[in-house]
Amino acid sequence: VASRGLGDVYKRQYEWSTGETTQAISVNGSGIYSVTTTNFFGCSDEFTLPILFVPVLTPTISSDGDNIICEGESVVLSSSFTLGSYVWSNGETTQSIEVDIGGSFSVTTVNLIGCEGTSDAVVIEMNEAPRISVQEDIETCFGTSVELSVSGNGDFLWASGQIGSPITVSPIETTTYAVTVESGLCEVTASGEITVTVEGNPSANFENRDPRLWLIVRF
Repeated sequence: VASRGLGDVYKRQYEWSTGETTQAISVNGSGIYSVTTTNFFGCSDEFTLPILFVPVLTPTISSDGDNIICEGESVVLSSSFTLGSYVWSNGETTQSIEVDIGGSFSVTTVNLIGCEGTSDAVVIEMNEAPRISVQEDIETCFGTSVELSVSGNGDFLWASGQIGSPITVSPIETTTYAVTVESGLCEVTASGEITVTVEGNPSANFENRDPRLWLIVRF
């Protein structure tokens, strides 16, 4: 804050309300500051100036849901400031943003008199939806065992009650095996099927028609 006015050349003395006696002073708090100036002839003038310091408020971010979302879901993040301008770390400039990906998000706000503040970052985690890939259908002979395998993310549960991959099965007839995979945090499942076709064992008939032999053999 500095004292200015006509006839500065004649003003030799300054007395501020802070007790300082220089022409200019520095202040760091809100208040009403006054200065009395006395010129060479002893004439005095008093000037008063109100100073208001607006604190730099750090915005906070709130969400309308959990900060852990599943693929296909979203969450709305909002700045605590309702006046001024907004710039989010993803480039958006509204008070609230809708987020459907994982990442770290912060917002910088500027109030009506130009004071700027930046929030702490909020981390959004996204869990991928479960996926599954099954092997092709297979054929096998009666009485044999086969191995079924699937790949993907999550926990595999077969309709037969078996868990994991691969599993071993011994069907006695053509059977379709269903399997599902689910994520522990997301109420979403994926499923697939593998059909095992069981072929009967080859058979043959043999008859001995020699009249000298009475035994007929079939197999």
